[in-house]
Amino acid sequence: MASRCLRWAKSYHGLDGSPRPPIRLHQRNVVLMPTGFEQSVEDDLILWLCQFGWPWDRPATLYQATTNKPLEDGFFTCARVTMGDVTDESGLSWRRQETGTSTGVATLADFVRKEVEQPWGTQRGEGLQPWQLDSCEEYLRSCYADIPSEQLTHPAFSLLHFPTFDMGEVITTFAGSVWSENEVRLWSRPTYFHK
Repeated sequence: MASRCLRWAKSYHGLDGSPRPPIRLHQRNVVLMPTGFEQSVEDDLILWLCQFGWPWDRPATLYQATTNKPLEDGFFTCARVTMGDVTDESGLSWRRQETGTSTGVATLADFVRKEVEQPWGTQRGEGLQPWQLDSCEEYLRSCYADIPSEQLTHPAFSLLHFPTFDMGEVITTFAGSVWSENEVRLWSRPTYFHK
């Protein structure tokens, strides 16, 4: 999955040259997490953050940005966890979110749990069997239902065989990046698994 993500990034986001802000895809600084976790959400996040010496137990402020074009933008929601004053040049519209948590890792874990409960998460609708389409695909269809197919020209639509997804499936996963010693970002994102 990681190599597929990096190939996509190189092909469609001009990353043939050396990475430049705000994109940081270097060393182990990308985590791709499934919706189901091997351990607890907190444990998986701590393992990732500790590789960078990121102090996960510090108090944190949570900001979120969402998109109404998840296939073109590559995410549903982005969580931005900061410690102290951090500037941002991404152009995303951040909204500060109140959290009932005390640490950066608890804030990120809470974000993951809430995203899984969203329409694009893993919750299946009534009457669906486990082998039927994931709620992520249904949500994506609803996002673009009012747009004529001839206007869906981004390469993602043809690569995903939208709206049928007949060459694989799309599920919600999470990707994250340690941007600095004072900032971490974690995205809920549609991820395509080719047959």
